[in-house]
Amino acid sequence: MTTEERPVERQTAYKLWIKDITNGDFVQNPVPHLIARKLDVLRINILANVVFVYQNEEKTHAYLTLDDGSDTIKIKLWGEEIEKFKDIKVGDTILVIGKVKVVNGIYVVPEIIKVVDPLWTKARHLELKKMWHEPLSEEPPRQRILKAIELLDQEEGADITKVIEETKLDEKYAEELIFELLRSGEIYEIKTGKLKVI
Repeated sequence: MTTEERPVERQTAYKLWIKDITNGDFVQNPVPHLIARKLDVLRINILANVVFVYQNEEKTHAYLTLDDGSDTIKIKLWGEEIEKFKDIKVGDTILVIGKVKVVNGIYVVPEIIKVVDPLWTKARHLELKKMWHEPLSEEPPRQRILKAIELLDQEEGADITKVIEETKLDEKYAEELIFELLRSGEIYEIKTGKLKVI
């Protein structure tokens, strides 16, 4: 078999806790990829619940936020590809296989998206616990934001800039998470730039 005839080897789609992914280290060489659980991760296999759905007015960009109980991660699409999201709603359990990217936070560009029975989450958790035990122990970014708000709130609300500083998260990523928490009703803005936990 010649080089031209040899089939292209597809990278393994690793099954990981979302927290393992968000806590991983992104490196550029030899190709951009994530290091998680001492694995070189280019593709991942996630089974999780949809907790947020967004599409811009121009219908050129859309994303889902998935939660597997360990952390959350965004699944992003652009252009005609956003049709893959059209029948997906908050509360659905979905299987996603895709590539890990890091631009203003970690997200996944999906190759396969499939709505599955919610009972599969229990099976996936058992599988992950057998493979990896519990997810890595660092606190999820959403929880870090909620705790920072509670810590900094002195009756008048927590200053959003100080909240972001307290979490030590990437500023753009933290702003996106705060926006999601506002949209989901977990926090509210008592006045401009001041946040409170519900």
